[in-house]
Amino acid sequence: MTKETIMEYEDDLVDTLTAISIISKQLVRKIKEEEINEQNETTN
Repeated sequence: MTKETIMEYEDDLVDTLTAISIISKQLVRKIKEEEINEQNETTN
C-alpha cells in the first residue's frame, strides 16, 4: 500500500464513522421522541 492509498482508506473510514455517528444520534432522538409519545398516550 502506498501512503496515498492509506490516506484515501483513512478518509473513507472517517467518512463512514461520521455517518454512523450521525445516524446513531438521529436514532436516539427518534427513540426518545417515541418514548415521550407513548408516555403521553398512557397518561391521557
